[in-house]
Amino acid sequence: MQCASCGSENPEGAKFCIECAAPLKKRCPSCGAEKLPRAKFCAECAAPLTRQSRVQGLESRVPSTQHLPPNTQAEAEAEVCFLKAIEIAQRQQAKSLELRAVMSLSRLWQQQGKKDEARQMLAETYGWFTEGFDTADLQEARVLLEELT
Repeated sequence: MQCASCGSENPEGAKFCIECAAPLKKRCPSCGAEKLPRAKFCAECAAPLTRQSRVQGLESRVPSTQHLPPNTQAEAEAEVCFLKAIEIAQRQQAKSLELRAVMSLSRLWQQQGKKDEARQMLAETYGWFTEGFDTADLQEARVLLEELT
């Protein structure tokens, strides 16, 4: 995220510039438009702006599983289940369960060649944690993030 005041590049999710301490405005990841407070979707391009709306948007993109070859059908059904698990974990504010579901979905997407989407979703969830990095789940997530890079 680039600071509008000094032009410095800042880590994703930062609220203030690391160089000049200016407040950073959140922007749409798709079109760069300024994000309005409490907006779930971009006012310019309708891209999802929250994790929950992104998950809901992804669910609508999953193809119907009817008339698919058995392997593709199983993958599509698994994707729907992982997205549902993520949605439930978010509603319950169960970050560890959300991380596990996101890792499962990321592995599936990795096999399907969707590495960028997998990395983005996993990085957002992993970035929420501030402690517990010695736990098996967070160590596994870090390894998977490195594979997706």
